[in-house]
Amino acid sequence: MNDATPAGLTFVSNAGACTTAFPCALGTMLPSEVRTITTTFQIPASYTTPDPIVNTATVSTTTAGDNPSNNTSTVNTPLAF
Repeated sequence: MNDATPAGLTFVSNAGACTTAFPCALGTMLPSEVRTITTTFQIPASYTTPDPIVNTATVSTTTAGDNPSNNTSTVNTPLAF
């Protein structure tokens, strides 16, 4: 699993299924199994753009039959002051 730190932010920590910095290994998962990772980023006081912050996480596997079209997820988070 990999989740590049969005531009302008600083990675702080992970919790849940991944407690190390990215990339991290989630181990063997069953079809439709869900693993949750909570990632904390620091936003500098001078940060203004991009708004919203765009965060994209990607998973990969060596398992045959994987559908790579559903291995990425993107979340847009608007700034709130």
